[in-house]
Amino acid sequence: MDGFVKIDKSIARGFFNQELRATDAIARGSNFEPDALDIERVFFEHIFTRIGGKFSIPLHAFKSAARKMASHRLRSCERLFSINHKVVPGSDRKSFIEAAFRNRPSIDDDILVTTVTYVYAKRDRLVMVKKASPLAVTGHAMRRYLQRGDGVSLSDKVLVPLLEEILAREGLFVFLANVAGRCGETTFAVPFREGFLLCLLSEVQSSAAVDYVILTKDDMDLREEDGPASIHVHPLGWENSGRKRRYVISAMTFVGRNEMKEGQVALHDLVEGIYQRTKKEIGLLSDLDGVFYPGHNLSLLDSLDAAAPRLDRATKDLAAALSWDRKLSFAFTKRDHFDAAGVDLPSEAIRMGREGATRYLATSAAFGILERGGGQFCHLPMMGLYDAPKGISCLDAEEAFSADPYVARTSGSVGFRL
Repeated sequence: MDGFVKIDKSIARGFFNQELRATDAIARGSNFEPDALDIERVFFEHIFTRIGGKFSIPLHAFKSAARKMASHRLRSCERLFSINHKVVPGSDRKSFIEAAFRNRPSIDDDILVTTVTYVYAKRDRLVMVKKASPLAVTGHAMRRYLQRGDGVSLSDKVLVPLLEEILAREGLFVFLANVAGRCGETTFAVPFREGFLLCLLSEVQSSAAVDYVILTKDDMDLREEDGPASIHVHPLGWENSGRKRRYVISAMTFVGRNEMKEGQVALHDLVEGIYQRTKKEIGLLSDLDGVFYPGHNLSLLDSLDAAAPRLDRATKDLAAALSWDRKLSFAFTKRDHFDAAGVDLPSEAIRMGREGATRYLATSAAFGILERGGGQFCHLPMMGLYDAPKGISCLDAEEAFSADPYVARTSGSVGFRL
């Protein structure tokens, strides 16, 4: 049979389901057990096998776990954002390990979603935070690509390479979500290969799941909490409403080049051109997934500061074109009029993130936890995790740690004039 045939809805559905069953790179539900270790299990199995029957994590486990994760062969769609460890012989206070990584996708109600995990361990505790990646892909969009994409071959694997390429462009989705307004129920188009992924900005979330495993002489105590999105997500990942909630971008369907109208063809070429010219800077926005507290990744903050002027210029160029051409505007957001003055410049959120990180790091230094690694939520006084330096009360620390780590956002849109 010729590998290149016209694929209708029925064939696309069968092809999608067959490949989903065959691949071990996609987790099917919470009970999925892969043949090979994923990056999350590499970390936890390494740490817990070294605990043994003891009630503490040996310090030498931090260095070996960091080496193990850094050398781990990542599976499809996994990503290690950062790993940091410090071992000071004889010092439980200053020794730690922390890592942030993206897990393999799972399918939930015909939606392919990924989670991003942060882990932090000291001798007496292990803290894990999970949050949804901002980018989800519906099975419908994948099947429409199989049906409408150019050069789809029945003899080749498509699903996993397709997801890998979509996730590799995550920064472009974040960039265009900002141009579209970062408000719930907003639709916008993202160029992908020879067509568009039509997306919906929705399902905003106010919290992330935080698990605390506290090691005691008697047992391991597991406590579950919620962490506010304003701590665990950079301001560029907030819904643009001042409520500091996390948005989710869902790729709903795919439109191929041969189905495009005149405005869509022009929009595709315009946005793709902007993306290729600013690919390095826009790509940084996908790294925001791995940020879990202000000041978590200082090198990324430096890179964003340097990228801000080019990101602003790209935003202004696209907004100006959308405002000038009604066909472009309709192709992008399904609206005849585009309000460029309502678009926030990326530099504003980058500035807010930098100022928040500066305040956060200063507070951490003042209360003696900066050198111990991890975010303030890893040292909560109310959970008995804070070892206060002499002269500082746990009550003072609790009050300081509960303060909003990001600079207060003013009401209304920052916007810009063309």
